[in-house]
Amino acid sequence: MSCCIHLQFLAWGSLGEVVQSLSALGFTALIISAPLFVGIYLNSMFDYLQNEEVVEKYGQFYVGLNLEQGRLVLLQSVWFMVRRLALALTVVFLNETVIWQLSAITFQVILQVIILG
Repeated sequence: MSCCIHLQFLAWGSLGEVVQSLSALGFTALIISAPLFVGIYLNSMFDYLQNEEVVEKYGQFYVGLNLEQGRLVLLQSVWFMVRRLALALTVVFLNETVIWQLSAITFQVILQVIILG
């Protein structure tokens, strides 16, 4: 959320402002790309996700998911991260219009029901 707040007020005047702006841009890119990389990695490792070594290292990404239902169940962990990012973006960038905030959150809930269904 702090990256989103800083993205509204990027400044390039002094060395400190340049470092802050570049840090905000870098962390935002990292936060946006994390769900993508986790989804791709879990999908490529799907056949090995029940091995003990993989569960010890990466089990927190898919804890509680029934892997017997197929690869599509891995979308749940990726969607969890995307929802958190969307919530931060909604709160920061749509702060003047409550109706758009409520619409965005409602849309997320509807997508969650569709994914679970």
